[in-house]
Amino acid sequence: MTSASRFATLKILIYNCMTADDDRHRQDLLHAMDISVSIMEDLLGALLNIGQLDAGKIVPRITTFQVSRLLERLEVEFSHQARRKGLSFGRRPLARRDLQRPGAARAG
Repeated sequence: MTSASRFATLKILIYNCMTADDDRHRQDLLHAMDISVSIMEDLLGALLNIGQLDAGKIVPRITTFQVSRLLERLEVEFSHQARRKGLSFGRRPLARRDLQRPGAARAG
């Protein structure tokens, strides 16, 4: 997904949130907006770090992160595309943690 389409998605979520009558639906939309903003922040941070990595100024480190948060972000990012194609995109709740760089799982 390009940054332009992320901004378009965020605008749609904001509009839908403003017009939502159901509080639960509004909360779901606000949660999706929060995740979308977080994804954009991570992308910007990754872009800023690429130059520093290339120059050898920073060294990648292995950290602990929650796999469930990564899967939740993927669900928010791709579930609408799946629905448009007649597919379902879901996940099961996970409580385990993995040791790995979170960006390594999303690189590509």
